[in-house]
Amino acid sequence: MILETSLTSPRLELRSLSVADVTQDYVDWLNDPITNQFLEVRFTTQTVGTVKEFVQKMVESPTDYLLGIYLRAANQHIGNLHVGPIDRHHESTAIGLMIGGRKFHGQGFGPEAISMISEHCFRQLGLTKLWAGCYESNQGSQKAFKKAGFHNDATLKDHCVYAGSRENVVIYSKFGSAAE
Repeated sequence: MILETSLTSPRLELRSLSVADVTQDYVDWLNDPITNQFLEVRFTTQTVGTVKEFVQKMVESPTDYLLGIYLRAANQHIGNLHVGPIDRHHESTAIGLMIGGRKFHGQGFGPEAISMISEHCFRQLGLTKLWAGCYESNQGSQKAFKKAGFHNDATLKDHCVYAGSRENVVIYSKFGSAAE
């Protein structure tokens, strides 16, 4: 799906990605072992072609948004948010986050983007629950979701394999309403 209007804060702009937004820098993030260490994309080498196919699939999806996170001052793409699939019946969706360039890690862009999309999901999309899952050792994502007001909802014991051993996945959630 395409976001009708971009979302802005003093530092960031969130807007729908298009195939034209796929650059070699974007592809390099997905192939970078530090940036992708907790992403499922790490199992496959990405190319401009495979990323364009994925972006087009998201554009055409009736239940998913793929948003670029841009620094407003420089109009620089620094990461992505995936929202979906949106479950209209249960008024809920998952959120996934990637801050791409390493130099942008640890600057608070993750929680800022999560807060922006959360407000949009509650107020404009009429959702009441958002959730996200991350590997237990992914301290950056856990901090970002906590700072954005998400709470630890559950732990899936030994849910995945990371660095050769079983690892828990921690689920975070946030509730809101269209009336907030």
